[in-house]
Amino acid sequence: MNITLDPVHRALRAGTVVAAVLVPLYFLVGSLGLASELPMQYSFDGEVSRTGSVTEARVTVAVLGVVAIGLIVLARFPHTFNYLVAITEDNKLRQYRNAVQMMLWLAATFVGVQIIMVGEWLHGWPIILVFVPLAAIGAAAVYFLSRMFRLK
Repeated sequence: MNITLDPVHRALRAGTVVAAVLVPLYFLVGSLGLASELPMQYSFDGEVSRTGSVTEARVTVAVLGVVAIGLIVLARFPHTFNYLVAITEDNKLRQYRNAVQMMLWLAATFVGVQIIMVGEWLHGWPIILVFVPLAAIGAAAVYFLSRMFRLK
């Protein structure tokens, strides 16, 4: 089933796919001169509690890109999702569009995490910025799941 998206969500989908591909490539090239160990885990006070190899960082960034693209692909099949409300002929299109939009926003937030991680490793961005896309994951889930009940 093909759900027609508004221009904002079409742009979000395209931008997410492009970033999910380009950010790992950017990191691959940028990481060629990095130290052998990078921060991988932080304690509550913001101190590095575990380091890992550049290869581990590359794999992490690549996996986030694959997950984001996987969510984009999965969004093409909203009829396969489990819904918390009954799907009827009357609400089918509304529910499917809502689910597709949720998947697109979730994919975009994974790319946001990917961008913050790469920014921290290559440019010294404060890792606390990772909470912006993480909060967006929660906000998107709450918004679209509550919207699901309003659309029934």
